[in-house]
Amino acid sequence: MGRRSSIRDIILRTITENPGLHFRELQRRTNAATGQLQYHLYQLEKDGTIIKRTDGNLVRYFSNNSGTEMERALLYHMRTRDTARIISSLITGPKKMSYFYSSRRSRRELIKQKIQELENDNLLEEYQDDGELYVRLLDRDYMVKILKQYRESFIDSMAINLFSLLD
Repeated sequence: MGRRSSIRDIILRTITENPGLHFRELQRRTNAATGQLQYHLYQLEKDGTIIKRTDGNLVRYFSNNSGTEMERALLYHMRTRDTARIISSLITGPKKMSYFYSSRRSRRELIKQKIQELENDNLLEEYQDDGELYVRLLDRDYMVKILKQYRESFIDSMAINLFSLLD
């Protein structure tokens, strides 16, 4: 019984320190077997200790006891390539909507969808100025503070992803 508790504590600590990790990344960081990790994640979710959010085919995990809803939304989107690029671009200030569009129509529709997701999570807003459509972060200073707080989590995942490409 003590072993299960220890593994669950490791899983929870990893999620708390690295909010928004997906299953495989969590598995790599905890060295847990697939079934073992599934079991403990299920138990942690069942007792309300963690929450999950679907990202396409990935499920991302967050501690329910730390951070605000905005913080979880920000960290979720920063672990997703397209929305992370949008947020990163807006850290320096508002941008015209046209800044995000490419010449490919399919890409334009994807960007519109991603901006809408960010808007739905109350991370950014669209506004008009002199007939131009702009996008800006709702609380830039708070977001920068959160990103600085969790920057090690992102650096580790970037390094792990880089090394996995080299294997």
